[in-house]
Amino acid sequence: MSLSIFDGVGMLVCAQHHGPPPEKPGAYCRALARDLGVCDPTGNLSVSPAGLFARTAFPAESLVLALPPKFVITVQEALGSGGGRYINQAALLLPRTLPRHFVLAVWVLHQKHVAKAASVWKDWLRAARHSRAYSATIFWSDEELALLEEERLISRTRARRESLRREYETMVEVLLEGELGDDVPVGAISAEEYMWAVTVVSSTSLHFADDFPVLTPLLPRFHPYANSEVYEWGDETNPGAALYVASSIIAPLQEVTVGDSQWNDDLLLHGGYLWDDLEVAHTWLRLSAGDRAGAEPGEHARRQLQAEANWTSPMDFSLTAIELPLRMLPWLRLALAPSDELVGALLRDFDAPQSVEREGVVVRTLLTTLDKTLGRFDHSVDEDEAVLASQHRRQSVPERTVLAVTYRKLCKQVLLATRHLVDTHWQSVLARPMQGLARSDKRKSKRKRRKEK
Repeated sequence: MSLSIFDGVGMLVCAQHHGPPPEKPGAYCRALARDLGVCDPTGNLSVSPAGLFARTAFPAESLVLALPPKFVITVQEALGSGGGRYINQAALLLPRTLPRHFVLAVWVLHQKHVAKAASVWKDWLRAARHSRAYSATIFWSDEELALLEEERLISRTRARRESLRREYETMVEVLLEGELGDDVPVGAISAEEYMWAVTVVSSTSLHFADDFPVLTPLLPRFHPYANSEVYEWGDETNPGAALYVASSIIAPLQEVTVGDSQWNDDLLLHGGYLWDDLEVAHTWLRLSAGDRAGAEPGEHARRQLQAEANWTSPMDFSLTAIELPLRMLPWLRLALAPSDELVGALLRDFDAPQSVEREGVVVRTLLTTLDKTLGRFDHSVDEDEAVLASQHRRQSVPERTVLAVTYRKLCKQVLLATRHLVDTHWQSVLARPMQGLARSDKRKSKRKRRKEK
C-alpha cells in the first residue's frame, strides 16, 4: 500500500510508511546510534528507513550531521576495496571509462552478497527503505507504465532499462566470469539484481558535485527546494560529508530533505517515489511551427537566429506551475514571425510582444498546443483524485498505481497552471495599450490646465 509523509514542503508519495518515522530502533538504527551517534532517543536527529527527521529545531545554516570519512564511500574508495578488486582484475576486459554508478553498484553488490563482517553498511542495505528501490519505474511492467499516460517518462524508463541491461551483459557478466562468479551463488546477481543495486545508488547517493556521487549509510529524500545542503569536508582524497540547514529553519518532526536537481520524473525513475506538490512537479511541452525549410532569405535568417540561441524546431520546454519558461514566448515569436520580416532581425527583437495582433497568434498557438497535450491523457484530474482518494477509504490500490496516478495528475495540473499563466500574460498584453493611452491622456490634460492658468 502506498502512503504519504508530510515534510513541510509537500506530500511524499512512496510505500509502506505514514507520518513521522517509527521510533522502534531496529538493527539499522542501533548501528547508526553505535557508529554515528544519531538515532539516539536523546539526540536531535532521527534517522530511519523512512528518511531523516528533526527531533528539535535546527536554526538556519546550522550543522545537521557530520559524517566521518570512513562512512563516505567515493568511487575511488569503492575501486580500492570491496567489489573494486573484481573490477581491477578485469580491467583489460572492461570499457576504459566506467560509469560511476557501475562502480558504486558493484560495491553495493559486494556488501550484500560477499562481505561477511557485520557493519552499518549491512544494516543499511537490509533497511526497509531499499525494498522501495523496486518502485522505480525501470521495474514496472508495460501495463503499469501505461498508467503514467506520459510518453516522455515511459520512453526514458525503457531507455534506462535497456542501458542497464547492456551494462549487465557487457560489464557485470565479465566480472561474474572471473572471481566474482566464484564468490557468489549461481544466479545471485541477475540483471534485475544489478538494476536494483544501481537504483540503491541513484536513490541514496549524495553529491559533492554533479559528477561526484558518494554513498553514505543514510537514507535521504531528495527535493529541488530542500531544507538542507550537503558539503564535503576534510581531505580531498578521503572526504567526509556534512549536512547543513539551508536558508530556512527546520522545525521539530520535519523531514530533513537534501538538495538535488531531480524533479518528480527523475525521482520516480531513479528512486521510486515522488512529491505530491505542484512546486516540485513539472512536465514537458513540445512546440512546433511546422516546416520552415525554405531557401528564402527570411527562412535562412530564422534558422541563423535559432542557431544563435541554440534553439531547435520543434523544441521541448520544461513546464512548472510557477512561471512560464523564460525562452518559450521568444521562441514562439521567432518561429511564427513572417519570413519577409526576419532579414536583419536580432534575437532581442523577440524578447517582448511586437504587437497585439502578433502576440495573439503566439498565445493562440500556445493554448492550442496545451489543449492538445492535455487531450492525450486518458483521465481527468478529477478522475485521478478519485482513484487517490479511494486508498484513504481502506480500498486496496496497488502502490505503483498510486505513483502513476499521482504523477499524471501533477502533469495535468502543471499544464492547466501553464494555461492560466498564458491567459494572465495575454490579459497583460491587452492592458498595456490602454494603460499607455490613459497615461498619455492624463499628461495632455495636465498640460492643458497649466496653459489655461
